[in-house]
Amino acid sequence: MRPRTQSAKENLAACIAMIVITTLAIIARFGIRMHRGPKPSGADWLCLASFPFFYAYCGIIMNFILNTSQYGAFEYDQRLGLLELQNLTKAVYATEILFGIIITVVKLSILCLYYGLFFKTSSSSKIWVVKGFAIACIVWFLIAESIVIFQCHPIHLLWDSVGASPRCFKSSALLLGYEMTNLFLDVSILCIPIPVVLKLKLATSRQIAVLGIFMLGSFVCIASIVRLSAIWNQSGSLFLFSEVMMWSTLQLGLAITCSCLPTLNPIFTGVIKSFVYLGSWTASLWSHSKSQGTSTRQKMPDHHAMNNECLIPPLPTFTGASTSQHNISGDLFDGSPSKVDKQSRVIFNAC
Repeated sequence: MRPRTQSAKENLAACIAMIVITTLAIIARFGIRMHRGPKPSGADWLCLASFPFFYAYCGIIMNFILNTSQYGAFEYDQRLGLLELQNLTKAVYATEILFGIIITVVKLSILCLYYGLFFKTSSSSKIWVVKGFAIACIVWFLIAESIVIFQCHPIHLLWDSVGASPRCFKSSALLLGYEMTNLFLDVSILCIPIPVVLKLKLATSRQIAVLGIFMLGSFVCIASIVRLSAIWNQSGSLFLFSEVMMWSTLQLGLAITCSCLPTLNPIFTGVIKSFVYLGSWTASLWSHSKSQGTSTRQKMPDHHAMNNECLIPPLPTFTGASTSQHNISGDLFDGSPSKVDKQSRVIFNAC
């Protein structure tokens, strides 16, 4: 069945878009690891582990909209009938459990990446900070999942009564506490690499570039804030349910994608250098053509000279996207890689 309501169309589009984007990000991440090194680490495997859960999450939503729903809808509306609402509640219950698994595994993947960097470059105190946040994420996961799973007693009362039983937690209060603690962990994890990067012996512009790589995860926080605002303003409105679900999908997809972006530096570097290469060649061609036109007006060349002269300048030498990782790291740092302190090279090369 084709989705008929606007909320169903939006959630279906969000699932499809995030599946495509996360799939490309995962393929690119492991493609770079396999062909350029270093070999996949714990951070890479944890990120990959979140992928099938995200597929299952999106699959549940898409299956409900396209197959389960009798109306091609994705919203709580009493007019749709009790059976429709019960089926929707079951689907949402499953996605809530998967949401906690996915977001926690991605957090651990990022922390594992930090640990690999700081283990070689920082003091033991920073390593313990990373370990502490990993423990906090696991504890948060266990508590949050327990509350979500047992939000009604008995569990089947959740869909039998469509969450209206006094023996169930209030959905808005449950989601609000869930998302606020999740957002706190996200922001805290984002801030971990800031003091380390600021201590690197880099020019300010280079420090900003390296920080920007780590701060890409702020997009996840933005999605979390939007989702939180939809929960906070919930006052019986039926529309906000689908909005919360859509932003949950975007949040998970962005989390997986942003966790991959720091490892995709060779792609970004190659794209940037390709533009520099094309710009340099175009400028050289324009300059040569202009000078050739000026000399032609001043003096008419003989035919033999014209036949032996190359009117198009040679392509500039381009070696930016080749060979080793330390060449890539040199693009973000001032001077050659040999002049960069060891800590800077290790941090960037590990990405």
